[in-house]
Amino acid sequence: MINRNNAALVCLLGLFSLAGAAQAANVDIAIDGGFEDAGVNGFPIDPPGPTPPGWVGFTGGGTIGITTDNPAEGTYAAQIATTGPIQGVVIKNANLAIGLVQPNSEITISFSARGVGLDGGVHFAELLSEFSGGGATNEILGGGPLALNPDPNVWTDFMFTTTTGGDVSGGVSLQFVAASGGAANSFSELFVDNISIEVAAVPVPAALWLFGTGLGLLGLRRRRAA
Repeated sequence: MINRNNAALVCLLGLFSLAGAAQAANVDIAIDGGFEDAGVNGFPIDPPGPTPPGWVGFTGGGTIGITTDNPAEGTYAAQIATTGPIQGVVIKNANLAIGLVQPNSEITISFSARGVGLDGGVHFAELLSEFSGGGATNEILGGGPLALNPDPNVWTDFMFTTTTGGDVSGGVSLQFVAASGGAANSFSELFVDNISIEVAAVPVPAALWLFGTGLGLLGLRRRRAA
């Protein structure tokens, strides 16, 4: 027969196990990762002033749009394109999870992409660790241009696990770049969809978590009774 003390110990171990599982959970901080909201309400392009959290676009001599033609999933996908020489267009999921994302912490980014690059046209995905006063550190995911399927109608799934920078006081941003080369006819077109940006949730101390379950209160009641 299990006495009260043993039953309490079993309960305690179970709660610690649940607490550990809860602390290990990740959270997806991407905003409108499937572009469904942007497809309905429009895509903010070249916004003045501070960049709001969520998607924004900077044309830089190119074009930005939302398409319903062959999305990776759902109804919409983003489309960016530019023609050379030396042009670039950017879309950016900007200043995410300020105060939640931690410096020097693991972050996993996944997305689907397709497109075409001609005469030096390339595509990049970049992680920015943003500073609250302006500026950022920049990492090109994969260390170079995205390796897309040669068929521009076929989606390629990407996943990168890396770490945030030492200063993320302005949150983090994920940006996609379509860049043309030096040739007059250089062309770059990129479609992206199905974006996820996962970071570890801020852990809750086990003692505090257990106190919230009432187990801490149970211990206090026992001591008072003694």
